[in-house]
Amino acid sequence: MCGFAIGFTEVNVMNLESILMLVVSVLLMIYLLYALLQPEKF
Repeated sequence: MCGFAIGFTEVNVMNLESILMLVVSVLLMIYLLYALLQPEKF
């Protein structure tokens, strides 16, 4: 039971980290695409 709880929290941490990295990557891609399409604003 205790091992399952520890494993479950590790999975939650990895999922949280993966979601955070995905959000950062998407925001960076949107920024770069905007900078590519509107270069005169930078």
